[in-house]
Amino acid sequence: MPELLTLSIERLGGLGDGMATHGGVTVVVPKSAAGDFLRVRVTARRQGALLAEIETVLAPGPGRAAAPCPHYAPHADHCGGCSLQHLSETAYREFKRTSLSEALRKAGFTAAPAEMVFLSAATRRRVTFTLLPRGEGGTQLSLLQSNSHRPVPVNACLLLTPALQAFLPGLHETLRGISLPASAGLQLTDTAHGIDLLFRLPAAAKPALFAPIAALPSAARVSVAWQDQLHIIAETVPVTMHLGAFDVKLPPGAFLQPTAEGQQRITDFVLRELAGCTRVADLFAGIGTYSLPLLAQARVHAFEGDAAMTAALRQAAKGETFRATRRDLFCNPLLPAELNAFDAAVINPPRAGARAQCGEIARSRVKRVAMVSCNPATFVRDATLLRQAGFRLQSALGLDQFTWSAHLEIIARFDRN
Repeated sequence: MPELLTLSIERLGGLGDGMATHGGVTVVVPKSAAGDFLRVRVTARRQGALLAEIETVLAPGPGRAAAPCPHYAPHADHCGGCSLQHLSETAYREFKRTSLSEALRKAGFTAAPAEMVFLSAATRRRVTFTLLPRGEGGTQLSLLQSNSHRPVPVNACLLLTPALQAFLPGLHETLRGISLPASAGLQLTDTAHGIDLLFRLPAAAKPALFAPIAALPSAARVSVAWQDQLHIIAETVPVTMHLGAFDVKLPPGAFLQPTAEGQQRITDFVLRELAGCTRVADLFAGIGTYSLPLLAQARVHAFEGDAAMTAALRQAAKGETFRATRRDLFCNPLLPAELNAFDAAVINPPRAGARAQCGEIARSRVKRVAMVSCNPATFVRDATLLRQAGFRLQSALGLDQFTWSAHLEIIARFDRN
């Protein structure tokens, strides 16, 4: 029989989970708030701590609030897309501010100014659904449970842009008549031209199967990927992104910042903090989110590991002030002899961070780095490498574009003499 405990939540941990002490042992309780008095059910023991789920909220703490989404609940058997909807706005914002200050402190930086910016819900322009076969036939949109691969049927999401939210009912109804295999996925992206759809399938499927999807109002493009193959099934207009003075064709599934406002905030930071730099390396450049705007003030060499994004970037901007090179910076980072050609670098790695590349930057003569990180843990690791090489933090921006989650974007400028 599961062990039941009665306890009070003392604080929030780094991932937003409530932390309590029972009999001298730390108890971690997801979806709890500081001050909550709870009855919890122990589910596991991990690294000397107990993991528990809320059985009953005996008395809510001052930081608890009613969650706005019907797919969110205190228990683990609901959608895992959000983890902090139970927090009041005050408690939520304090958690994010603390996450930013703790990341900077752990990396060894305490004196530089740091601003925290909060974006509202209904701004996420991209979402990935798991497609769940219906018992009576057809397909159901679903998201995954927290810490699980178990799908939860959903028909709406409060995080998404109004255009995506308006698109979901028609998509949901159309999928009722289309049977797709288990393990299929669907990525939706809200673009200036309409909704871009990318189906990821475990095996090939006939293009005619997706004709009803392509006929939906606002569907700009429908693509299907299986194994290493990608096919564009239908495209009503070319799907592009406007970056700086350039239009870039958006490859299906290409990386984008999750919100348009967040992208603009980061771009403004990078342009401002690299003002005066004349030769810039853009590392993990994607489709040129920062490379192309930077061309208004510097010569830029972009490095990106994905072939389609590199090709799109090359096609968008050609000239003596710009180069784009395909390169896997995890396995083959730029070395000091190459980096020494630049006076500044922008680095925007995925959640795994860029330990190898930051180590080479540390050994180079690059004087200024603008780092864009979506993972405070790898930010700490990579920024520490820069600090140990003599870099000092000049300014930092915390950007909450992952609303109701523990994720945090950190953008920082580092200089050294």
